Amino acid sequence: MVSLLAELIRVIYTDNQKHPVTAFLQNCSITVIRGEDAQIVLNRNLTIDINQYPDNARIESLLCDSTGRISDRFIHANIDEQIILIHNEKMGDQTRQRLLAGVSWDESVDILNADSVLSHITITGNDSSILLRKLGVNPEELKTGEWLNFNDALIATNESSSEIPVFDILLRSESKEDLLEQMVEHGCVIGNESQWDTFRIQN
Repeated sequence: MVSLLAELIRVIYTDNQKHPVTAFLQNCSITVIRGEDAQIVLNRNLTIDINQYPDNARIESLLCDSTGRISDRFIHANIDEQIILIHNEKMGDQTRQRLLAGVSWDESVDILNADSVLSHITITGNDSSILLRKLGVNPEELKTGEWLNFNDALIATNESSSEIPVFDILLRSESKEDLLEQMVEHGCVIGNESQWDTFRIQN
């Protein structure tokens, strides 16, 4: 049996017509912030006020350093009493240290490294909705800017400058191979990092 890693290496991404749905396992860092003062601590470092967003909101924000330069980019999942941040793989530890350094002695907050616990998959393609239905997700229930629970995972619509649909999935790392294998069984192509970079720049 060909391993999933071998499949990832073997697949060659061509055009959207030949492969209408492509899944990308993102190389990223994932941080979980929880505690009574989690939003206060995070707000000190962001370019937006996350207090204005409801639970389950899919938010994008920037982290800037003392000179105003962008040091990291976040995709947020505000779920229950915790905030999940998807961000730059190379900045994971540095970003967590910076957030931790901004915590006051009297604030209640935990900043956790979830790199090995959670994974991020992006799905794109004109027939993405067909794939989602086969996975048990009703695309009509998805709202832009909002995470939806499905099978112990989260999914959200990601706005794209093109008309090609893009969806984010956040799930436990222990479940990612099973989900990717299901996608392949339903005709989805597994893309690689360079192919994702090309798609992201073009869209």
